[in-house]
Amino acid sequence: MEERKAGHGILVTTSWFTPRSWQKAREHGRIELIDGNRLTYLIKKHLGKDVLTGIKRPRTATTEPDDASAAIASS
Repeated sequence: MEERKAGHGILVTTSWFTPRSWQKAREHGRIELIDGNRLTYLIKKHLGKDVLTGIKRPRTATTEPDDASAAIASS
């Protein structure tokens, strides 16, 4: 982002982010993370389509951000 002088970045995955990833995104302040669960929700909400992701989440990954990340992701 710094190299391209981008004001905001969005990182999307069909799987999950680790707790450290959510933390780094919060610290950076301009990065939005969209994990598989949120991506599925957004596709359903905006496109009316049901989708499935086939990768199981490891115990060390989180499926939902904490309150601060949720505020960033919902904007």
